[in-house]
Amino acid sequence: MKIDNKTDMFRFVNPHTIPYMPYVTRLDKNRKIEHLNERASVLAERLSGASTNQLVLVPHNVGYHWILTVIDPYKEMVYLLDSLSHRNRYDDWKYVVDMSVRLFNSNKERKGKKQAIWEVVKFMKTEYSKEEIDEVRSEWAECIQDYIYD
Repeated sequence: MKIDNKTDMFRFVNPHTIPYMPYVTRLDKNRKIEHLNERASVLAERLSGASTNQLVLVPHNVGYHWILTVIDPYKEMVYLLDSLSHRNRYDDWKYVVDMSVRLFNSNKERKGKKQAIWEVVKFMKTEYSKEEIDEVRSEWAECIQDYIYD
């Protein structure tokens, strides 16, 4: 991204700022909505710092694995990347993201859609050798190291 001058195209969200809360599903409905709205407010605040052509990348742990949600707040588009599924089955997370986009619009005094448009990005099903996986791991580690220590 740095070589291609594309670092300004993305805004990253620390996944610890919007943590997975497994206990939310055991709460009464009003308390659950309150917790989900708190998480949406945190995400909306992060969205409000995005520029018009910036994508917001939100890694999120759904309890048993990680998904990546990519949000284009000005176009009200949400892309879900989930290696285990080809559909959005995380109702609580969908609620948080949809509410954060509505809050973003409200904070920017924009009239937005009722709900963001969701697109589930399908992954290629390909088998990789251990060497190929290790190569990708090394590239990711190098990229992250360059990003953090630059």
